[in-house]
Amino acid sequence: GNLKIKAFETAHNQNPMKNNIDLTAEFGEFIGWYLAEGSIECHTYGRVSFVMNKNELPYAEKLLKTSKDYLGIDGTINIENNTLVLKLNSSLLGRFLYKFCGSKKEKHLPDSIMEFPIIFLKGLLKGYILGDGCSFLRKDNNKNPVLSIKSVLYNLLNHVQLIFILCGYTPPGLTSHYFNSPSDLKFHEPTEKYYMLTSNGKEGYEILCDLGINKLQYDDSNIRYRNKDIFIYNDFIYIKIKKHCKKKYKGVVYNLEVENDNSY
Repeated sequence: GNLKIKAFETAHNQNPMKNNIDLTAEFGEFIGWYLAEGSIECHTYGRVSFVMNKNELPYAEKLLKTSKDYLGIDGTINIENNTLVLKLNSSLLGRFLYKFCGSKKEKHLPDSIMEFPIIFLKGLLKGYILGDGCSFLRKDNNKNPVLSIKSVLYNLLNHVQLIFILCGYTPPGLTSHYFNSPSDLKFHEPTEKYYMLTSNGKEGYEILCDLGINKLQYDDSNIRYRNKDIFIYNDFIYIKIKKHCKKKYKGVVYNLEVENDNSY
């Protein structure tokens, strides 16, 4: 599939942006990184920036290549001390990202994301986990692997939970916490909440492996599955399919439809 971008009014000297974007894993990863580390100059939409650690230079170079190949927009990478900043100077890109998934504390995913290809959605998860997530082994007797994603944006994490389901993964649990460590309190009030998506055991380990970002050294034969097969989102109940069965039937078939809707 692809994404068609409507033209925005802009200055005559503005570099053009491609208006037909392939929904590939690479572009999905670009969007995931933006949700985690990206920002827009909201008043002018003149610059999109990704603030990263200097050790993430290979990821920044990949994002810059994706911007050139898929959007037709060039940029620069600057490193100072331990901070890396990727800058893409394009008001067209800024407006597109603002319309598509918001900025700052209004970041979200559009409802149309449910119709996007799985390969794009997995790329989005990969970029978002690389940006805002971490993985580690628990410091207990079992040393089970943990996949964790932290954010102050509850609605965004709720949307990301849905992406896990659409990709066929068991969704991580969503919990709320308060900032209390000295390093956190430099930037946040102690009454401010943050939220975490956490997947323990084999589910999280298999997600990392499937997305190609697992760095944990562990014997997966010893990992237990977490018993969570039901997920509720916007008044819908999602139940994991455990197996498919076929059975012959002779008799009347009833077709139950929702009025003025194509669902059953």
